Amino acid sequence: MASLHLRNNRFYGEFPVSLQNCTSLVVLDLGNNYLSGGIPAWIGESLIDLNILCLDSNELKGSIPINICQLQSIQVIDLSSNHLSGSIPTCFNSLMTKFDELIPNTETFGYSQQIYGILDSTKEVFFDYEWLVWKGTEVEYSKNLKFMKLIDLSNNKLVGEIPVQITDLHMLNSLNLSRNKLTGSIPNKIGQMSSLESLDLSNNQLSGAIPFSLASISFLAHLDLSNNNLSGCIPLGTQLQGFTEAYKGNSKLRGPPLQTKCQRDEPGNAPQQGGIEEDEGWIIWDFDFFVSLALGFILGFWGVCGTLILKHSWRHAYFQFLEDKKEKICTAIVVYGAKLKRGMRAS
Repeated sequence: MASLHLRNNRFYGEFPVSLQNCTSLVVLDLGNNYLSGGIPAWIGESLIDLNILCLDSNELKGSIPINICQLQSIQVIDLSSNHLSGSIPTCFNSLMTKFDELIPNTETFGYSQQIYGILDSTKEVFFDYEWLVWKGTEVEYSKNLKFMKLIDLSNNKLVGEIPVQITDLHMLNSLNLSRNKLTGSIPNKIGQMSSLESLDLSNNQLSGAIPFSLASISFLAHLDLSNNNLSGCIPLGTQLQGFTEAYKGNSKLRGPPLQTKCQRDEPGNAPQQGGIEEDEGWIIWDFDFFVSLALGFILGFWGVCGTLILKHSWRHAYFQFLEDKKEKICTAIVVYGAKLKRGMRAS
């Protein structure tokens, strides 16, 4: 047995102990049921080959067992929309450590050709399917599922700080810790998660400044930090200024894309790489820029036109120059037209 999908049923009761014997499981999906009780510790001890674990939208309680960190081959962990409490295990950095060995092939994933042996002409294996929340939208993954690395712990009752160890998951594509009761600050090393494409930390109680390293994540396409207690300047970076809705509900945040001006030399604000001055690249939002633009236009326009109006000799020379140019252009057009007509008659 390699894959078990029991999503969208009405199963209730505690986590089935019989699954402890299914040691060859690669995909376990019990999402959207009515399972109660806690997540058993033996998941990390018995189901060590798991690549995908989806227990979302149940009634599970208690803390996340530390033993889950033994799932070194895991790619997707979805525990969202339960009643889980306690803190996020600090050992999460040991997850996905075998990812480099998980380049798609039947031997690594444990998929038999009888179950998943759909091989196309390029010898690519279609590994299964799963419904995952990606950038705020539920999407079904099948052929591309093998490329997903996702952790979703959203909509629970988790407390404490975001463990800095989680930033060691350099291959993670999506991290969703929203709608919990997390406190403390965003880890300064968040920029080490260079593969992140989606980051949702909204609706928590996070405080402090947004780390500047967040601006260095090149592939970040979805960001939501709304409804926290974040403060200070939003780090300058092309991507971070593009997330206009990501900072709502943080009344102490300053700087673009918000309309509030930010003094980046104030204590507590995130330092800017390379000594970037206040709102550099966004000067168009500055009132002084508009004043300078208006004055420059007035001085430039009247510097030329005013001189022509007041100085008769310059005005006469200017219009004579324009008249000469007009005559030359008209003459050139007439000559070219005559040549064209002679050429057409000759042909």
